[in-house]
Amino acid sequence: MIFLIGNKLDLEDKREVSFEEANKFKNDNNIDLYMETSAKTGYNIKEVFVEATKLLYNKYKENKAKQNEKNGENKKEEKEESENNEEESEEEIEKEKNETNEEKMCSKEDHKNIQAISYCQKCEVYMCNKCESFHSDFLQSHKEYVIKINGDNKNNEFTGLCKEKNHSLPFEYFCKDHNKLICPACISKVESKNYGSHKDCEVCPIKKIKKEKKNILDKSIEHLENISKTIDSSIKQVKGLYEEKTKSVEILKKEIQNIFTKIRNNLNKREDELLTEVDKQFIHDFFKEDFIKEIESIPNKIKTSLENIQLIKKDWEDKSKMKLLINNCINIENNITEINKLEDKIKKSIELNNLEYKFQFSDDRNVEEFINIIKELGKIYSEKEEQNKENFNEEEKEKEENELKEEKKDEEK
Repeated sequence: MIFLIGNKLDLEDKREVSFEEANKFKNDNNIDLYMETSAKTGYNIKEVFVEATKLLYNKYKENKAKQNEKNGENKKEEKEESENNEEESEEEIEKEKNETNEEKMCSKEDHKNIQAISYCQKCEVYMCNKCESFHSDFLQSHKEYVIKINGDNKNNEFTGLCKEKNHSLPFEYFCKDHNKLICPACISKVESKNYGSHKDCEVCPIKKIKKEKKNILDKSIEHLENISKTIDSSIKQVKGLYEEKTKSVEILKKEIQNIFTKIRNNLNKREDELLTEVDKQFIHDFFKEDFIKEIESIPNKIKTSLENIQLIKKDWEDKSKMKLLINNCINIENNITEINKLEDKIKKSIELNNLEYKFQFSDDRNVEEFINIIKELGKIYSEKEEQNKENFNEEEKEKEENELKEEKKDEEK
């Protein structure tokens, strides 16, 4: 039997033979098995031997059956041997399953009988309780590469491994489209035909973006420092506007309620409509309590980002921390994007500070006349809305005058 194995799957960017080419070669030459592996990451290594064992065993059963037929053995003997073979096959599968589920033991020779609780990707060793404690004390720079055997990363720290489902490979690339670190499995073929989510993205090795991230880091410092100078006053201004609008709305509601105590029997329904209309006019993302609380957090976000940037710059030349530092850079960039969005919202909210809501009503009318007016014309409006209406009416008049002039010209012609 012939098995064709493609190695070094972790070096996807240096691939010389595509999966399709190799698979076609296998079919054209009657090769029994083709699989791609990575000795570095362990991907498909065990599976190669499992599949090879199954194929060899099946071949053995075929040859045995042919031999039995050639020697003229009866059907009963063949059936008994087939049943025995099936039992042996089940035993083999059960044995393989037990080996797969075997507990990982500590890599240290003296502790080989102690169960491992974690694995260091950088050192490539399994560690028991004692070894992990020693590792933490003397190899601080490796901390981000230590992962729990059960896969539970409680602190959600940067581990140096891809968090995508079924990947768990070291970060080797940077995706510009998603602004994140990715592993070879993210951009290579997954399970022969299913592609990773970054297949069509602009991807480059991590070492190529070091200078670019350093420049962005410097710009981030400058940007955050500029925002910190003006953000406090802007937040206070928005909070002041929020308080003023709240008072304005409360006064407006009281005015409406005072009027409707006189005419409640006749216009009970209309009062409810007007009060609801007040709330609708006032509802806006810029004047909600949640928005005020959100923008109050900006100074702390800026301060935290600046502190993290200083720590990154301090350790920037430490190659052992480069993946961690780049990941932190990405977090700071995302934080700045969020701060910019909030700053834009603050500016828009300040632009709305000239809105003042009023109730259209004349005091010198008697109650009955007022009831009729409210039924026909009563509504809530803003000064800006009234201004827009006046401008619209003037434009309409001007348009009508122009049309009349054109009609006269046509008549004269």
